[in-house]
Amino acid sequence: MSDTPPPSDPTPSNPTSSDSTLLPLSPEERRSQRRNRIRQWASYLGLSGSGVGIVAAIALLQQGQWLEAIGVILVTMALTGLVIMGQFARKLTDRILDKVEERLEERIEPLATWVVDGLEQAAIGLWWRLLSPFEQRYTQSLMYEYRDFKTQGLRTRGPFVLDLEKVFVPLRVAPDSLDRIPSALIRDVDARSNLQIWDVLAVQQPTFRRLVIIGAPGSGKSTLLEHLTLTYAQRRQRRYHPKAPKLLPVLLTLRELREAIAQQPTLNLATLWEQQPTVQDLKPPPRWLHTQLQRGRCLVMLDGLDEVADPEQRQVVSRWVDHQIQAYPTVRFIVTSRPHGYRTAPLSKAGALLEVKPFTIMQVQQFIQNWYLQNELMSRLGKDDPGVRLMADRKAADLIDRIRRNPPLAAMATNPLLLTMIATVHCFRGALPGRRVELYAEICDVLLGRRQDAKGMDGSLTAGQKKSVLQVLALNRMRHRSEECSIVTGGLVIQQQLDAVAGNALYPEEFLQYIETGSGLLVEERAGTYKFAHRSFLEYLAAVQIKELKQDMLLTRNIDDPWWEETIRLYAAQQDASDIVWAALQRQTVESLSLAYDCMRESLSMSDRSVRQELATTLEQGLESTDGDLFRLAVEVQLSRRLKALLRIDDRTDLDGTLIAQADYQLFIDEMRQAGNDHHPDHWQGDRFLPGTSQDPIQGIRAQDAEAFCEWLTYRCGNLGDLYLEGDSSVFVGDSRIRIPTVEEAQAYPVSSSRGIYWCQGDRGLVLHGMSDDQRTARLMQLHRAGDRDADAIRTLAQTLTIPTLPPRPASRHAPHPQTRDREVALSRARDRAFQRLLTQALPLEHDLDRALALDTIVLLQHGNLAGWMQDINHIRDRQQALLVPLPQAQTLARKIIRDRSPIPSPDLVWLRAYTPLVALWWYDLADIYERLSRSPRLLRLNQRSRQQCQSLAQTYRDGVESTFNLYAFWVVLDERRAQTMPVWEGLRLVREQRVPD
Repeated sequence: MSDTPPPSDPTPSNPTSSDSTLLPLSPEERRSQRRNRIRQWASYLGLSGSGVGIVAAIALLQQGQWLEAIGVILVTMALTGLVIMGQFARKLTDRILDKVEERLEERIEPLATWVVDGLEQAAIGLWWRLLSPFEQRYTQSLMYEYRDFKTQGLRTRGPFVLDLEKVFVPLRVAPDSLDRIPSALIRDVDARSNLQIWDVLAVQQPTFRRLVIIGAPGSGKSTLLEHLTLTYAQRRQRRYHPKAPKLLPVLLTLRELREAIAQQPTLNLATLWEQQPTVQDLKPPPRWLHTQLQRGRCLVMLDGLDEVADPEQRQVVSRWVDHQIQAYPTVRFIVTSRPHGYRTAPLSKAGALLEVKPFTIMQVQQFIQNWYLQNELMSRLGKDDPGVRLMADRKAADLIDRIRRNPPLAAMATNPLLLTMIATVHCFRGALPGRRVELYAEICDVLLGRRQDAKGMDGSLTAGQKKSVLQVLALNRMRHRSEECSIVTGGLVIQQQLDAVAGNALYPEEFLQYIETGSGLLVEERAGTYKFAHRSFLEYLAAVQIKELKQDMLLTRNIDDPWWEETIRLYAAQQDASDIVWAALQRQTVESLSLAYDCMRESLSMSDRSVRQELATTLEQGLESTDGDLFRLAVEVQLSRRLKALLRIDDRTDLDGTLIAQADYQLFIDEMRQAGNDHHPDHWQGDRFLPGTSQDPIQGIRAQDAEAFCEWLTYRCGNLGDLYLEGDSSVFVGDSRIRIPTVEEAQAYPVSSSRGIYWCQGDRGLVLHGMSDDQRTARLMQLHRAGDRDADAIRTLAQTLTIPTLPPRPASRHAPHPQTRDREVALSRARDRAFQRLLTQALPLEHDLDRALALDTIVLLQHGNLAGWMQDINHIRDRQQALLVPLPQAQTLARKIIRDRSPIPSPDLVWLRAYTPLVALWWYDLADIYERLSRSPRLLRLNQRSRQQCQSLAQTYRDGVESTFNLYAFWVVLDERRAQTMPVWEGLRLVREQRVPD
């Protein structure tokens, strides 16, 4: 027969063991053992010497040899003094050696790095000596050619040329199909998001000797090949992958080879390479490259298939590449192109197609940090010290923060070329983020003019003339609410403006193709259909055209239309925004007021002060208003702006940089209360936040309330404006949801708030993130002091309920009663664990309530064969009966707090704080009975019980102790917070994530 436990899922602990004797000793352990041996020998010497001397002196005294005894004593004292001084010297030596070891350990890493670098340089030097003279000259020329980080055509550039190797950030590539990726490679890396070119080069399968890499304009294709060339020329490929093959790099630009290939399609790769002026200057031996190709030693990189502008020539070049791949089957080939350029002339011999992925926010940060550090080092002639790095870190942090706070810039920064331009403009022109129009103007100027010139693509039109034509096209596309247009439609739209700037020198179709191949501002989505490469360019160019035509009425008519939202912002950034803001105020909608606030912040000027004041009153005072409609409108505007200012951290995830405010959470409370659900923070004395705190972060919310808020906002998102960041690369494909951030996301992207403690998703549920060790220690001490104050109330309640005390220790040797002290220590530790859980994770209060207050479900049966333990059982039964009397009252109060959220008077909370530990004590004693029973084989046989049954029951009842103390910890913190004697800390932060299709 056994007691009936409450519904639970006991999880018995599984002890683990390890054989530490098989492990080698660490250096620290060896030093410790050596010192211990020295101490022992010194101690033995001192003690034994003294002991022998004293014994000898006593023996001499007994024999009446006084002088000899005195001499022995003096010698013993001298020896003892020497030993003591020796021990002191040893301790001093140990301290000195410890300090020396600490200093040496601090320098181990730089010293090891220095040694490794020296070995690497020695290996490279040996390699140079083993190379043929020409190969030395060739690889050296490659290092000279590709060591610099190139910013093609950027007008605003720094005074220093940066080191490519120090600035480069490895790009992510994604295969067109995972089916073609080896399973071993998928196991090693996340092939969908974290695959790098080095992972692919390390694969030995023949398919991956023939790679095509496609990517949008400015995505870093050319820079990737230059970095590969530099790395292989320096023989440093193993830095990036331990299995990277040893190869000889050959980098050629197809745009420069197109004429030669078109004139002589049968020309082989080796001969064409020998015809290059830079190679001829090196005077290669006859058929040198042909020999290397036949041996399979080379990595041949052919850059820019799409830059062969003529479609027929591109087909010829594509076929020529296929012939070279076939002629040299053991050689590794990499061909790069923009997507459309490759689709119109694909390689039939290509083995794998990879696409360059946009930068993640972590890659953006890494690039900016690398870029600023190199700028600072070069500006100080290579001087590298903590002050230089601190200055670089400050500038990089400023730009990263500006990008995070500006969603359009964050979307653009995922493109390496645009990010380089943003960093350059930020450093040397200070144009971010308030003057975004200046940044867009700079980028358009680069893409339409100087970048083409730098690549050798001269045109007959200036950048300004080309921009004026594209402005016409952009405004037309905005009017027709479409980013795409056919080549015929686009030609008709731009015909008049193109004639005005170019006469009859250029057909519209030629112009569109020229912009697509030359600048990348337009991309060909599919055959005969163009769109702007980034929606920000479309909106910026349309805003410039509206300004020049003075057609602001077009914008005021569309003030509520999300399609025109960013165009209106960019227009306001170039003009006095008073009229736009006034028009938005008249609508009094979430969308219009959110837009009005953004326009006021970004405007070139606001001449009408009354408009500015009215907007401020509507939004700022609305958040504090008790008028339901005004408050709702102001909060919805704030939530809309929050969702549009999220930080993009990867392809499908946006993260809020701040914590949810009290006003935001209040709207959630109000709407959920109408549905019959209460989610207000437990420490609130009323139903609303205190006046003047609408913008303070919400704190003191339960974990399940944080999850409920996310579900509510997900459902509501359709009424709060667009769910995506501006720009094509940021639009979610499919539905999205609001959720709580993971611990990893919170660690990677901390909030800038002194109250930055909030719920996160951990491996086993929700946990609290952001609490420092000092804060946790201080709050634990507060909880302990509060818990200690309950001792008198617990004793008083026990006397009131006439709960019997434990019987005296029984005489039976099979049933030794635990000492009261042991029980107090165990219960104190259980309480401490509950306090620690309260500060680190979500407590399962519903589950704890069902378990802790289920003592009425435990039926203690008579155990006639328990001998001396029957007295213990009887006392446990008596205490159970005493606790059952007020149990309904305890259950009612607990449910009010946990389920109904009904405020209860403070005396009731004080009573619960006293009652709950008494219940925990009862669970503990019950667990102790069965734990002791499991250790008595005779009693187990007499009662027909197994050891496992008793241990399982003991674990179940120990779980009851833990659950009861979880409730107790919650009562304590709630009561103390209502009394204003303990702070609140549990906040809320949001993530918006694209749903993964089932």
